[in-house]
Amino acid sequence: MPEQYDYAGEGVGFLRVRHADTPRVISSLRDYIDKGAWDMEYEDALLAYFRDVRVGHEKIGGLPWTEIDFIDDVKKAELEVLPRL
Repeated sequence: MPEQYDYAGEGVGFLRVRHADTPRVISSLRDYIDKGAWDMEYEDALLAYFRDVRVGHEKIGGLPWTEIDFIDDVKKAELEVLPRL
């Protein structure tokens, strides 16, 4: 991670956008969509939005959660996370 960041963490895929900021998030995504630039992390397409709009974060350390991308992740969630809820 570059040193200019105050925090490092995992983007868990939730983004709350104010109605008034909807045009800005669409604009940020539009360049990638129009270019067909699909080989990237989804956060890359939101960089212009993050630069233009003040965004916050929530600390989730210590809370039971896991990222689910593959079937093995579902098994992990069932065995390790679900019992902690």
